Amino acid sequence: METGHPQGGHAIKHTVIWPSLMLMVGVSIPLLFAKRAQTRTRGQFLWSAALRAALLFLLGSFRVSLGKNAPTPIELGSALQPIGIAHFVAALLA
Repeated sequence: METGHPQGGHAIKHTVIWPSLMLMVGVSIPLLFAKRAQTRTRGQFLWSAALRAALLFLLGSFRVSLGKNAPTPIELGSALQPIGIAHFVAALLA
């Protein structure tokens, strides 16, 4: 696993994908919350956010477990689990 930036300042997939993914999530969350606020109660909104966060967390766990060939319930170094947590926290703050 690559943990640092490459020499010479050349961008590679690891240094470009994560910030791009976080930008997409950061832009989509306010748009989603604004749309859902028009059609759902706060309880329904939080319930769907909790389900979405749990699904992302479980998918992240499944993906990491397949890669390690061993059950790995929590791996915050991957993308899906932190996004699921951040989504639910953002829903609570909305």
